[in-house]
Amino acid sequence: MMIIKKLRQAAGLAAVIAASMSPLLTYAGQYCHVEINDVWYELTSVNEAHVISKFFKSHTHYPEDYDLVIPPTVEYEGEIYTVTELKDYEERIGHAQYHVHVALDNEPIATLSLPSTMTDLGSLTHVYLPRLTAITVEPGNKYFESIDGVLYDTEEKKTLLLYPRLKPGTSFDIPEGVVRLGYGSLESQNLTHVNFPSTLRGIGDWALSGSKLDYIDLNEGLEAIGEYAFYGVTSHKPLVIPESVKNLSDYCFGGTEIENIVLPSWVVEIGEGWFEHSFTETIPVPERITRIGEYAFADSWIKHMDLPDGIHTIEFCAFASCDSLREIRLPLELSTLEDRIFFDCENLKRVTLNKNIKRVKAAFDDCPSLSDLYLLPERPPRLDEECPLGYRDPEYFINRLGQITVHVLEGCGEAYRNSTWAKVGPIVEDLTDGVDDLPADRAISPTETCTAYTLQGTVAAEGMSYGELREALSPGIYIIRTASGKTEKIRLESI
Repeated sequence: MMIIKKLRQAAGLAAVIAASMSPLLTYAGQYCHVEINDVWYELTSVNEAHVISKFFKSHTHYPEDYDLVIPPTVEYEGEIYTVTELKDYEERIGHAQYHVHVALDNEPIATLSLPSTMTDLGSLTHVYLPRLTAITVEPGNKYFESIDGVLYDTEEKKTLLLYPRLKPGTSFDIPEGVVRLGYGSLESQNLTHVNFPSTLRGIGDWALSGSKLDYIDLNEGLEAIGEYAFYGVTSHKPLVIPESVKNLSDYCFGGTEIENIVLPSWVVEIGEGWFEHSFTETIPVPERITRIGEYAFADSWIKHMDLPDGIHTIEFCAFASCDSLREIRLPLELSTLEDRIFFDCENLKRVTLNKNIKRVKAAFDDCPSLSDLYLLPERPPRLDEECPLGYRDPEYFINRLGQITVHVLEGCGEAYRNSTWAKVGPIVEDLTDGVDDLPADRAISPTETCTAYTLQGTVAAEGMSYGELREALSPGIYIIRTASGKTEKIRLESI
């Protein structure tokens, strides 16, 4: 094979022909890149051809949408090469500098036709094909098939690989027999409804990301949900996770805008990043939850968070960068406030620490708006001497020490003033009954329409005036909120 002999003779040398000068790029002893019928291929020493791009140079101006038909074989310099793969490739951009490209990524392919010889699609399901409407597969392919323009893997258990981003139609019935949704497989711009088959057992990473579905009805029998499986999914109906699901990956609900996610009854912990970057303003936390993992709600849009008293562990950065969060009450079983739990919460103003808190680490690093802390422990929780609450005074962090009002129980002020808490701000003895009453931002008038929440985050009453709520609610502690953002925590006594 002439081309391979030439390559071997050039072993140890750099590319002999620049891409801008010729339709041939050679790489010593390994392979070569050639342009055949307007498509770039990587040719190997075992007579295989790998598709790398329609446009080899990154600065090429893409034309309008086009149809790409990949043939089963190509000919070059008298040799026949079998087309078997889609392959990532490197482009030289300077001396000893290369840029890695993913095959076909971001190219304006309208329809893609795969040959019967194709055995490996490389990163196809990871690439962005913004104009794709259909995929076809030549008959006889042992690894892949197309049904109505949708691509499936048939080598082992049937996997939905890729639903074209611009495929016409708003509804899609996943065929019975499909066991898994692959990575990014349903990133559709048009779908509003998907019917899931009874055979589905796994939803892969990013599988439904970006879909604007009206609702999601998952099948019983589903077993696993991958990372960011629903990223960007918007739904105004609850997403019920079937009891059959036993594997919820980290960040599984990240980036969703779903009004309520109902977790299986076996779930007693919120895992790492489960609701990271969620666009939902209120996320109910089941009363049975005992632990919240790292980054669980980080960078989310939550405005209100009522935590069940049974939670005993909240981990690093669990609420980091929650810029809409204004106030929070910590659960009764929590004894230690870990580092950076509320890191970079720009608008967090008020936090209530229940009576069992014994240690507060650098939990409030870079919280520039914190104004009030309500402490129910009779003895001051331990603080870091050098950086109380995590506040430091270097160039890049706002130091709030001395400006945060510390509200404590009557008779406990002296203990706090003789501790590191004196550095935090003025100590005020204005808590009398152990109820963590939070003052309203502004007074709520009797006629304002409100919603009342229990401490577990469930709605106790809604759509009623403030005055009517106080008459209608049973004795207990409630959080009252108005549509304009006013908040008050009240205790209603029995008559």
